[in-house]
Amino acid sequence: TFSKNLTSENDITIYARSNNSGGVEVYEKDGTTKIADFGTIGEDKEYKIYLTNLTTPGDTFDLKAIGGDVEYDYVVDPPLSACGTISSAGVYTLTANISGTGTCININTSDVTLDCAGFGITSDGTGTGIAASSRINITIKNCVLNNLTFGIDLTFTNSSLVLNNSINVSGSSGIGIRATRLINVTIANNSINSQYKGIEIYDDPKNTTIQGNVINSTSQAIHILGFTTLGATGNRILNNVVNSTESYAIHTESHTQEIIANNTCVSTGAFSGIRVNNGANNVIESNTCSNIGTGYGIVVIEEEADIIRFNSANSTGGSGLALDGATTTNANVTNNVLISSTGDGLLVGGG
Repeated sequence: TFSKNLTSENDITIYARSNNSGGVEVYEKDGTTKIADFGTIGEDKEYKIYLTNLTTPGDTFDLKAIGGDVEYDYVVDPPLSACGTISSAGVYTLTANISGTGTCININTSDVTLDCAGFGITSDGTGTGIAASSRINITIKNCVLNNLTFGIDLTFTNSSLVLNNSINVSGSSGIGIRATRLINVTIANNSINSQYKGIEIYDDPKNTTIQGNVINSTSQAIHILGFTTLGATGNRILNNVVNSTESYAIHTESHTQEIIANNTCVSTGAFSGIRVNNGANNVIESNTCSNIGTGYGIVVIEEEADIIRFNSANSTGGSGLALDGATTTNANVTNNVLISSTGDGLLVGGG
């Protein structure tokens, strides 16, 4: 089943292979008249056939294997040229800039690749560019998302990729990538500009990687929040360049076995470049973080057994690194460069 009716001007593209020189014929659903023939299927690659003999537009077709077994990787849906709902697995490619209100593209099934191919999705300052909920194996890439409240919104999404997107969101509640309870998701190489938050992930994300993004925001550039005690597990925040003008550049809460490494972060005012709190057994290493104001380069609050090493952290009005809170214990702090213009390089204590 395809996301729209196909006509004789459309093609069907499959990725398939056969070890027995099988072939594939195309029929209308439950029909007996062949309307197209892919010919012999051999090595694993793309195969395309045009529906030149199709007389009645339709969105459902039968693919019949002949002459041997054929293994399908996936069937490519036709290109997207308007907002709408994706309800069938496959590869979808945007072919033009599109706009709409509400949610422009709603991914309503698993095993979908959405490639915007550099084209844009815009709105009137409200709505969501792309959304998916309770799905597996989703890829969203090469999209330009402008003037939205939420660029990409993922809920209960597993084993998915968000890659190489340019996201500009507006308004006091705008979030570039908003997500809830992700598992095994990679968010990488995106550029995000937001008047509120860059990336925000709630409700115990697990084994999620945020890597190589460039983010400029007013509030937290990256915010990961566990819902239960130590519920956020195994996440990675790596090699990002992040800037927050009114809050923490990177902020994680209720987390364990997390790695925050090789990030460059800047915060201003009373907030820190990196803040981690209420977690345990995390690694904060090789980051370069600055606070321009009275906050800290890095602050660790009520944490247990963290490793903090090889960081360069400085603040113009606070401390380079602060181990704060009554229950920050067993921290291993080594080989950091900690600088403060007016306070302590390393501050231990507080409450």
